Amino acid sequence: DKDGKDQEYQKPVIVGIGDAIGDAVVKEIEDKRVIFEQGGQEKELSLISVKDEGKTKDHNKRKDAKSKKRGRSGDFLSQLGESIRKIGPNKYEIERSAVDKFMTNMAVAARGVKMMPDAGGGFRFRSVRPYSIFYKLGLRSGDVVKAVNNVDLNSVAQALALYTKFKSASHLTISIVRHGKPVTLDYTIR
Repeated sequence: DKDGKDQEYQKPVIVGIGDAIGDAVVKEIEDKRVIFEQGGQEKELSLISVKDEGKTKDHNKRKDAKSKKRGRSGDFLSQLGESIRKIGPNKYEIERSAVDKFMTNMAVAARGVKMMPDAGGGFRFRSVRPYSIFYKLGLRSGDVVKAVNNVDLNSVAQALALYTKFKSASHLTISIVRHGKPVTLDYTIR
């Protein structure tokens, strides 16, 4: 600093998803950022090392180029997101038109999400980005989807079999495990 004194740094703290740091709770940990909730709001902490500091400007340029390139798909995701409303704790209302759009363009609708089969059964969301439809639907990184409408999801075949049922469904319940605890997400399609 100006006085020639070294800045004081707090000791590093090792945290995981669900851990509290003061009045903030860690929601998601990625390579270069941490998402946490504080005072009922989600916030992002960008992480860059000293060796990465010079790369930040180049990264921001690439990020801007990706955003422009995304263009139409970003509009599509935004329109879908506007068709989803949170109406209570773990309760959502979805317009039928959004389900139809999602089904006809699943590749774009699934952007911002990484998932894989979970060793304990179901499918684990490794990453759910805040701009994704799945985030708007209440799913978060680390969630494990165990069942949809009480049908266990233990294989890709079972997940695909549910696909046709989604088109005409007026109500869905998704059973997940979040931070080791069962949670039910409830969706009304109108």
